[in-house]
Amino acid sequence: MLYTLGPCNKMYRADVVKEIRFPTSIKVAEDHPFVLEAYLKSGDIYTVDEIIYNYRAREDEGDVSLSQIVKSDPYVSFKDIIESTKLADPLFKQYVKNPIALGKIRTDYYDRIVSADIWPAYKGIMMEGNAGTQVKMFDAFYDLVDSMDLNLYNSLGVLQRLLTFETINRYTFIKEKARPNYLRVLKLAYSKLDPGSMNKLLSSAYPQEVRAGQKAANRNSVQPIYQRLAVRKAATIISAGYKKIVVGTWKKVQDMSRNFYARRIAFPIYKLSQKQDKIVFLTNKHNVLADSFKAVYDEVLKQKPDYEVVGYLKQPKRSLRELLSLYKDVATAKYVFLDDYYRQMYGLTTGTGTEVIQLWHAAGAFKKFGFSSIGYADSNTEHFERGAHRNYTKVVVSSSEIVPFYADAFDVPEVDVKPLGVPRTDRFFNEDYKDFIKASFLGKYPHLKGKKIITYAPTFRGGPGERQNFVMNLNIRRLAEELGDEYALILKMHPSVTRGVGVPFDLQEFAFNMSREDINDVLINTDILITDYSSVVFDFSIMEKPVLFYAYDLENYLGERNFYYDYEEFVPGPIVRTNDEIISAIETNDFDLDKVRAFKERFFDDLDGKAAERIVRELIK
Repeated sequence: MLYTLGPCNKMYRADVVKEIRFPTSIKVAEDHPFVLEAYLKSGDIYTVDEIIYNYRAREDEGDVSLSQIVKSDPYVSFKDIIESTKLADPLFKQYVKNPIALGKIRTDYYDRIVSADIWPAYKGIMMEGNAGTQVKMFDAFYDLVDSMDLNLYNSLGVLQRLLTFETINRYTFIKEKARPNYLRVLKLAYSKLDPGSMNKLLSSAYPQEVRAGQKAANRNSVQPIYQRLAVRKAATIISAGYKKIVVGTWKKVQDMSRNFYARRIAFPIYKLSQKQDKIVFLTNKHNVLADSFKAVYDEVLKQKPDYEVVGYLKQPKRSLRELLSLYKDVATAKYVFLDDYYRQMYGLTTGTGTEVIQLWHAAGAFKKFGFSSIGYADSNTEHFERGAHRNYTKVVVSSSEIVPFYADAFDVPEVDVKPLGVPRTDRFFNEDYKDFIKASFLGKYPHLKGKKIITYAPTFRGGPGERQNFVMNLNIRRLAEELGDEYALILKMHPSVTRGVGVPFDLQEFAFNMSREDINDVLINTDILITDYSSVVFDFSIMEKPVLFYAYDLENYLGERNFYYDYEEFVPGPIVRTNDEIISAIETNDFDLDKVRAFKERFFDDLDGKAAERIVRELIK
């Protein structure tokens, strides 16, 4: 709907639009505020899937339509589009009262405007080469970025790409007079990037251009951009044979030596430097700030705005320069946050003055991990675990009861295990967020409307080499036959599982593979959870809803991993072994929510949605 903002392929109820007018101050995108306000005022919107409207593009350059002005006069188009956003943006704030929905719709709106409207006009202005027009365009970009809050700006990857490597790749088209104006907007663009957005830019096809732009912004000089373009031009004239033999060999040498150099030589030197008011986020789970990291990051901005925040998130490969930056930041930071194992930290000793805080990704304590799992079939060696966890100075958990388990798993003193909560569960206490997610799911999956939703969320089986495949013991067809009229089924696999999960074509209105959806968002929409040995039960218990434990391979799993508690006495719901037992438990409503409630209160000391706030307040001085 946001993509089709033209007024002519729609019919409107008169009482919806009779007070709405087109702005007369602009000629391009003047229809957007009208259509957006009509959308926002409407109680119901229907679409017709037939072609009933035809669009005629004029070919005579002297008789262009308003929508074709972008080609004949790109700056007029650009200026009007920017003015249109200034008229449209307040409408969202006027009509959308849910703050989560407001943030999402503004993101989608600006993403559409930048990609479909601003981008073509921007390219036209760059190619046209008029210095005065370029100056005004970059100044307008500065005002646009400056007006955006951090969350909105960091959700607009297309705008970040445009202002960084897309413009750097076209830098020679910028006239001398306009280059200071571009540098000004470039500095602002980098200053507002969060670690996740920076990581996404570095994961693009132009990481060196991104770094050159960052250096230019930091030094207030375009010289790093000139240098990058010169090196790139020189590289293009190297013969293919030379690149294959000399450069290829050099890269192999680099791959073997760069880790040794960065870890064994550079890192000890960096540790001699004075500690800085710096916070580092390290994860190989996500390529953006997500889950607990996002919640803690937002709190850092509120409580500790003077701290520098950097992040090294999931990337396929880092250059030597990037590795050196990582180890320098770790060595000189006062605080380092982890959310899982992090390979680049294995075997390192950070030294005094640096707090390494493990925000483990799972709540509660269920199946054994770390040092606790040594000796079982699916476990690492003691040498490996010691190298992986040797740096932790603090570990954050959800409740006092599980402090001894995490102390044992990571081989840290119990006094350093802090029951401050799990930040990513804070969203379960945010009613605005839950309302938005429920409405969003019904929009994306209309067949869920009016259904009770069952979610099957099992954990992985086996070691790292086996986890990708999953043998589906849940009989989807049988569940559809017995429960289909009243229920719908969501499949949410562990992130390690990438194969073996499919929904038959004729059951796609009953069962939905949502393995790529955020697990917490799925849980918010779930009425009954079916799991096995997954820690997802802790998160789900917060909402006090029924849980079934499909433990068809319990004896095998005990040999692979085992648990901190006696499984059959521990779980807050019926244990079932067959599909028939699953169906029977659901049909007879065989659930005791008092058990779920007691389970929740046992494994969460604080049920207030303020875990991230507590962590920043208590651990960052």
